[in-house]
Amino acid sequence: LGGSGYQAPLSFEVVLERQSLRDKFGLAFDQKDRTVFGVLPWSVLDEWNKLNPGQAVKAGDVLLTANGISEIDAMAEELARTLRVALNVHRVSDPGCVASGIRPGIKVRLAGPAGAAG
Repeated sequence: LGGSGYQAPLSFEVVLERQSLRDKFGLAFDQKDRTVFGVLPWSVLDEWNKLNPGQAVKAGDVLLTANGISEIDAMAEELARTLRVALNVHRVSDPGCVASGIRPGIKVRLAGPAGAAG
């Protein structure tokens, strides 16, 4: 399929660890379809992305599970309460053309304690 721009679906695991619950995982995603909208600067995930560019989580990726949990509310709770999380991430194609950051008017779930981006 050379030159078509199409890439086969890709799933990979990202393991993040934080020192305390005050440290942010830094993952912003839609609470209905689990699509990632952005990665917060200076977060645990931002650091992961810099150290692991081949498995960087990007806007447009979809979260399948967090520590094996796939139900969205339970996944958000797990992200808020744990120091270590294994994320199963799915990428349909290179989302590099998707603007990073949170889109205005879209309700998102920030992974972390209530009122804080995790």
